[in-house]
Amino acid sequence: MVLLGPVDLAGGNATISVTAAYGSFSSSRVQILLAANNSTSSAVGLPPPNGSVLMTAAGYTLRVFWFDNDYDGRVTPSDTFRITGNLAPLPPATSFEFTLEFAYSGGDGRSSIAWTTP
Repeated sequence: MVLLGPVDLAGGNATISVTAAYGSFSSSRVQILLAANNSTSSAVGLPPPNGSVLMTAAGYTLRVFWFDNDYDGRVTPSDTFRITGNLAPLPPATSFEFTLEFAYSGGDGRSSIAWTTP
């Protein structure tokens, strides 16, 4: 299980901290989903550490960055995720939900956090 939050909105983008991780989750065992106005993207694997991936939800092209701040290749409490538009801020007055899905020996897990842009 991973706990996410809070969401920090700055410059039209969202930054989400990993506040706790109970277990060790290799990036190859984690997928991300992104929803905008209740329209959910397809699940994709994590981008490479300190890289990004493009996702589409509700007709918006969005970019998700994973900052592996301790450089261990795992989702841990020092990591952050940044969600932006593609070379632009997030669209205003839009509700979002960011989800991490995990596969591990004990089963599957999921952590989500939601926010709305001003």
